[in-house]
Amino acid sequence: DMFAEMNKVKELFIRFGGHKGAAGFSLEEKNIPLFRKRINELSPLSKEDLKTVYRAEMQLHVKGMTLELAKELALLEPCGMGNEKPLFCEKDLKIVSIWPLGKSGKGIKLTVIPKDRPGEPSLKREVLIFGNTEELMREMEAGDEIMLLFDLSVNVYNGRESVQLKAKDYRVVKRG
Repeated sequence: DMFAEMNKVKELFIRFGGHKGAAGFSLEEKNIPLFRKRINELSPLSKEDLKTVYRAEMQLHVKGMTLELAKELALLEPCGMGNEKPLFCEKDLKIVSIWPLGKSGKGIKLTVIPKDRPGEPSLKREVLIFGNTEELMREMEAGDEIMLLFDLSVNVYNGRESVQLKAKDYRVVKRG
């Protein structure tokens, strides 16, 4: 409860407000170090509480990663707190190719195929993984097997629609 936690150090604020899930405040610059120290000392959270935990709705084979499904899932939007975007997982994928994502260095684009059906080009899918491009490129290469936790979306490029996976998490499980 963010508001309750802020109440514990309310004397440091010029003003503040909020509720259980969100809060805002004004604070003198000189009080920032003291605020940081006190709010952390008083926090009931453990390191375990700060770990991101995702829940996949189901394992989804490449055959099921269709444009039609992505469009149906878009009907559930807007997604956010209380209406999270559905996540799926797939463990049997092989990386065909890797490219840096744009010129900004904010991620990579993979092409993946099911590792048990490498000869079917219709089963290739594009995956976006956001993060440090250089680190991601060092961590994986074409031929690696990868497990993904992802959401499905519709990508529109030059008027053409395609299904796109956005990875929330991944694990490289075997070097090619």
